[in-house]
Amino acid sequence: MQNDKPKSGALVIDGRPLSEFLPPRQQGPGHKGIAREAQRYELTGVPTGTWYDLQNAGLAPKPIHLGPRSVGWLISELEEWVEARKAERDRKPAMTIDELVETFATINDRAELIALLAPLRLPHGVSEHDKARVGEALTAAAARCWKGRVSG
Repeated sequence: MQNDKPKSGALVIDGRPLSEFLPPRQQGPGHKGIAREAQRYELTGVPTGTWYDLQNAGLAPKPIHLGPRSVGWLISELEEWVEARKAERDRKPAMTIDELVETFATINDRAELIALLAPLRLPHGVSEHDKARVGEALTAAAARCWKGRVSG
């Protein structure tokens, strides 16, 4: 036999919980609710300590305060964050390793080098050999661009 009694302490009218008589919660556009820590972890897969490091660095959504000792995250913001990580992962690099090495070989101007480095992103899974090639080409380009400049 099922127990149809409301929880202890719940307000009841004619044996039915008060919540049955109230209109459904109204949510604004794009609002999907608030995730507490367990659901935040489930949605993002990022451990708590790492998540707080990302938040402090401005790389992840910050929580909203729900009470004096309670926080949560907007589910819509967490979903947007995950989608942005997917897009970042799937974005193709602007240049191949060979093109990058060749480009570094032609740069002689600091501003040009800085402009190239600002959006630079190596492809996922680059071999150590190719990383070394890019590093050597970058070092040579930097030496040409800063030639004669005294560090201080």
